[in-house]
Amino acid sequence: INWDTYFQMTRRRRMAESAGTVLTGLGAFSVTSIYLTSIAEFDPTRLVMGMDPTMVVGLQVLGATALGAMVGSQLGGFLWRVRQGRALCNALDAKDRDFFRRIRKYRPHHIKTNLQHPMPDYYGEKIRSRDDYKGWLKKQREYQKKML
Repeated sequence: INWDTYFQMTRRRRMAESAGTVLTGLGAFSVTSIYLTSIAEFDPTRLVMGMDPTMVVGLQVLGATALGAMVGSQLGGFLWRVRQGRALCNALDAKDRDFFRRIRKYRPHHIKTNLQHPMPDYYGEKIRSRDDYKGWLKKQREYQKKML
């Protein structure tokens, strides 16, 4: 696959992972809050592990939501890969390796960084297109010249 297709497919994959995160997070929030507030039996006058029962229920709902969001990201990525097919996913994985090899090759060494001059986009997370990649290369060269 070419670079334009690669960036387009990674954008779609991130969207599927984000959708999975939101949907399963909301689902876990809904199910857990309904269960813990209506079905679970607890005495609101007694402390649970030294804390207010309402606080405990809130923390449990928050924990279930976080767990659901983490699982959802993986589930969204898995479903996206199943839908795309093995050949395209293998080509995308090969392009991923090539892209990150290029990132490692052209970014400045992290030893040269300091608090006054932080390194711009170390992992290349903001690169969404070929133009972004060219801009990233330019910023890395400027940073390297500044740090010498």
